[in-house]
Amino acid sequence: MTTKLFITIIIAIIGWTFGFVELFLKRKWQNKDRLATMRQEAYSNFMKKMDAFGKDMNQIPQKMIGSMMSEFLSKILKDNADMEGALIKYNTQVSQLLQNSIEPLSTINQELSALKLVASEKVLVLIEQLKKLSEDLYNDYQIAFTKISPTDIETLKQMPSTLCSSERVRLFTSLYDEMFQQMRDEIK
Repeated sequence: MTTKLFITIIIAIIGWTFGFVELFLKRKWQNKDRLATMRQEAYSNFMKKMDAFGKDMNQIPQKMIGSMMSEFLSKILKDNADMEGALIKYNTQVSQLLQNSIEPLSTINQELSALKLVASEKVLVLIEQLKKLSEDLYNDYQIAFTKISPTDIETLKQMPSTLCSSERVRLFTSLYDEMFQQMRDEIK
């Protein structure tokens, strides 16, 4: 009887141990799956915002500045007496252009901040670099648009190439590509 009792107790202990181990492993896997799902959603939302950012950045400066300048100059040439009204309208358009130019950068910074909650250490380093680059671009936009003058046409012509320098675009693209690859590796 005691041998049967010991065997029953040992089997019960092994069964309970197996049950607890299975429970803890299941919880661990569920947490990993939940984290992977959260990362996938956050990463895909970020990629969508980055695509929209790329489209917005391609649409902004030169066309809008050229049309603003030509409208401003033609209004002054036609009616010299309404110079104040033309300047007010020009300043309003420049302010609106600045707002439209900076809005995608603000969105990207917000998305990068949200991404920090679920990102891995490797992606966090890339996020910080990308965030610093976007803040630099944001500051450069503000500086460039404060320098806009209706009489300085050369500065206006050079502004789009200054803001979107090939080195900055290359750095932004390489960081984005590296981050994209790291995100894909983590989601797999």
